[in-house]
Amino acid sequence: MAETSTTATSGRRHRPDWQRREVRASPKMVARRVTTDDHAVLKRFAEANGTAIAEMIAPAVDALIEQAREFCQDLDSQQQDSHARAS
Repeated sequence: MAETSTTATSGRRHRPDWQRREVRASPKMVARRVTTDDHAVLKRFAEANGTAIAEMIAPAVDALIEQAREFCQDLDSQQQDSHARAS
């Protein structure tokens, strides 16, 4: 005869917490939401080129970061100049 459990079980399935297992170098991420169709064509394009979407967009993200760094450096130096003049 089959045994029955006397403990209550949850009807919900336990899903692994992928965020806790994440071991990338940085906790910050830059992202953009795209449609399902856009993601499908990006994925096909990347696979056809033997690479990943992340690797394909990395040069554009790196260029954007460099532009942002230059902007912030210019802005900081302008602020320092204006503080020096006010003193």
